[in-house]
Amino acid sequence: MGYFDNLIRPAIVQVEEQNEKSELNFENEESIEQRELAHQDLEVAKALSKVSKNTDSNPKHIKKALNRKAKQIAMEATEHAQKSVTLADDKYKKINNLVVHMRLEKSHNNSFMQKEHEKAGINILEKEDVDKLNSAVKKKNGEKSPYNAVRFTNQEIDDKSVDEAIGVSEKAIDNLEKKVKQSKQTKIKIGDSEFIIDI
Repeated sequence: MGYFDNLIRPAIVQVEEQNEKSELNFENEESIEQRELAHQDLEVAKALSKVSKNTDSNPKHIKKALNRKAKQIAMEATEHAQKSVTLADDKYKKINNLVVHMRLEKSHNNSFMQKEHEKAGINILEKEDVDKLNSAVKKKNGEKSPYNAVRFTNQEIDDKSVDEAIGVSEKAIDNLEKKVKQSKQTKIKIGDSEFIIDI
């Protein structure tokens, strides 16, 4: 029994230490809510896109409105996914600047969120993804936010741009779910072997 004790006790200590070091808490209510909203918005964006592509039954002005809304909701799905990550940092260990953290919690700016998450090493998207998400959005002079431009400015958004935005949302949500899964796992080493276990 002494041999196994020497192997298992350090493994148990290692698991306890890793649990204490866990920096993202995806199980808090706010993070869960944002994750659920991301999934809901993605499904709505896909549904609107599908209806929009049924061009036989959609006059041009209806298709235009459906594409604009599908793009907007895909942007919102991405925003919710990124906010879920921000809110999982509920002890401010990754983004320890409280002012920046609070801005991220309220922002609609996917570029800002991606950039700050990348600095903190918790990003679920790359800059190129957000560029794709914002593509084809026409902004008026002085308008800064692509999201607000989609909401408040007449847009000519085609099916390809909607598909790209939905693809970015899917990537954000997939990467978010991977982070959630990783937060529920830990590595332990017993002897020369390493194991990943659910915690």
